[in-house]
Amino acid sequence: MNGTLEIFLEDVRVPLRVGYYTSERAAPQTIIVSLMLTLNAAPDYTKIGEDLSQLLDYSTLHDYL
Repeated sequence: MNGTLEIFLEDVRVPLRVGYYTSERAAPQTIIVSLMLTLNAAPDYTKIGEDLSQLLDYSTLHDYL
């Protein structure tokens, strides 16, 4: 199966120290991030069976955010 695979990470809450003024950066503020990732040539997941090592692990992307 060739095509595309879309992955959505929605409303990932990330605590960041942001702002222009020092007082704004004094404590982390919660930033909410949503992300859509499109991959070309998606794997044929119907043929994976029990071999889960072929699945895309998006936890690294989530942790990076």
